[in-house]
Amino acid sequence: MPNRPEALSVTVVAPDALARRIEKSLAEGGYSPAMIIAQPGGDLAGTLRESQPGMVFASSAGGSAPAAISVPASAGITELLKAVREYDRALPVVVIADPWQEEAAIEAMRAGARDYVLTDHLNRLPAVVERELREAEWRREHARFEAQLSKRNVSKASACSPAGSLTISTIC
Repeated sequence: MPNRPEALSVTVVAPDALARRIEKSLAEGGYSPAMIIAQPGGDLAGTLRESQPGMVFASSAGGSAPAAISVPASAGITELLKAVREYDRALPVVVIADPWQEEAAIEAMRAGARDYVLTDHLNRLPAVVERELREAEWRREHARFEAQLSKRNVSKASACSPAGSLTISTIC
């Protein structure tokens, strides 16, 4: 088991029992999870601002009916993904789904979730978390570089343009 000394702040939108299973799986994988359990339909944006998580787990697993997430991605998961993207475009969302919800989990990925893990394979979570945290940092770094490049290109274009006109060009 890799040594992961840092605490991992996560927001979980799932039933309490599943949230505890997620917590146990992360702890067994060497993480020290600090979890905030958000209720579906609650103020997710506020929860994200307050908790500043490194990852979000979303699930409707634990229900007795396979229709808890419908295909295509339900309005609930779509709204959740929208709230997360507005908070931080790089923040990974991993869907936790019961085995009969795998198609819905795939649809959630098409809507913007980064990965999914089935409830009967929660032992995969530590590896998924490790990869997603690494990729989230890469996405943030890429966004910073793009912003710097864009700023630099606008500055160069302004310097190359006659007064009063804007020509996007990097060659003067």
